[in-house]
Amino acid sequence: MIKSPEKKYTNRKKTKTAREIATIALQKIKEGQPIQVLLNNILLTYPLSKQDIALVTELVYGYLRLEIRIVWILEQFLKKSEHLPYEVKLIIGLATYELLFLDKIPPYATIHTAVSTIKSKFGKILAGVANASLQTIFRKSKHNDGPKYNTFYKQRLPEDIHYLSIWYSIPLWIIKLWISNYGTQKTLKLAASSLQRPYFCIRVNPIYDNWRELYENLCQNGGIPIGRSGIYFKPNRKPKELQYYLEQGYISIQGAGSQIVMDALDIQTWKIPIWDACAGRGGKTSLLLEWGIPIFAASDISLSKLQGLIAETKRLKLLTPSIFCSSSTQPALKNVLCSQLKTILLDVPCSGLGTLSRHPDIKKFRTPKDVDKLIQLQKKILNTAWEFLPPQGELIYITCTVNPSENEQQVIQFLKDYPQASLKKQWEGIPDRFGTDIMFGAIIQKK
Repeated sequence: MIKSPEKKYTNRKKTKTAREIATIALQKIKEGQPIQVLLNNILLTYPLSKQDIALVTELVYGYLRLEIRIVWILEQFLKKSEHLPYEVKLIIGLATYELLFLDKIPPYATIHTAVSTIKSKFGKILAGVANASLQTIFRKSKHNDGPKYNTFYKQRLPEDIHYLSIWYSIPLWIIKLWISNYGTQKTLKLAASSLQRPYFCIRVNPIYDNWRELYENLCQNGGIPIGRSGIYFKPNRKPKELQYYLEQGYISIQGAGSQIVMDALDIQTWKIPIWDACAGRGGKTSLLLEWGIPIFAASDISLSKLQGLIAETKRLKLLTPSIFCSSSTQPALKNVLCSQLKTILLDVPCSGLGTLSRHPDIKKFRTPKDVDKLIQLQKKILNTAWEFLPPQGELIYITCTVNPSENEQQVIQFLKDYPQASLKKQWEGIPDRFGTDIMFGAIIQKK
């Protein structure tokens, strides 16, 4: 979450505009750091108002969601765009995003700012190029066959599959993957959901006596109930008092998709105690503990994430489970785990194709080779967990992707490999619910 600018931070740098900071963030994304972490760090470096923080966030996430389309638009209006400096194309691209998708910013201000920035950094010639292209894009965007509308793309992209990739700003390999596995209609829904701004979602902590009153009050003030104790808010509907509730431990920030899949897999029926073997920062561990479901141990390969888990359980006034840092393919404390646990929760590393709205940078870096490696890693995690599981024990397998090879096909292959395994339940999210991650979950029982 982006921290409030009222807090005092050291090492603040000289003030920059929101657009300059957005450009810096999008340039740094090449380093491979997740955009949420990268953007938070940058925003803590420069003093900005809340309004400017919101603009930076909108520009960065909005541009990344639509980057493939915007880059293609620039190729139509910029001659020899491949010869332009990357930063120049980025500044023009951000201005194009403002012109086509942000109604509250006057077009003349957008164009003037972009052109002035390029002029000060790169000179008059490139500033002239930027001005001409942006003026043309803005002028044509007023027409029904301009770059605001899909007819502009259909006329210039003869093949449907390329049109879908450009219009929905999704890499071609993902479009092909979805069409081959789900058909065109579901692909359209998946693609459309990836362009939506994700809803802000919280989880009310039920250990407090008055949690139900707080839950109902938030629902009456713009919140929409989801899962067991979750509430999501549409854009610009988030109550101001949420920050106070967060600091007091009354609520947590957790995506709706994560809450929905846990509810769909009937957490109250899970056999206890539970080992969360891919715990991360503990979102699912905390959810289970809030509902009185014992966690015997939580582990992850990342020490920093486990430190976040410990801090989170303390904030929520929950009993912190035993914590150990190790890979779920080579877990520590084997003898202790085998003698205690009944259920292993595996929220496994995956391609994240169900989270493209919230993590649009995935589209920039994920490749088919990455997916192949992740499939093998998931298989190894499942195989290792199976060795630890006692008879009648259960594996809870969860992903946040939309890819049969990581989801149902992974489960089917596992059931073939282990005759003692049986599928107790399987669930998959739907793309119709805009603003939420699309999850997959399965419960596998050991006979």
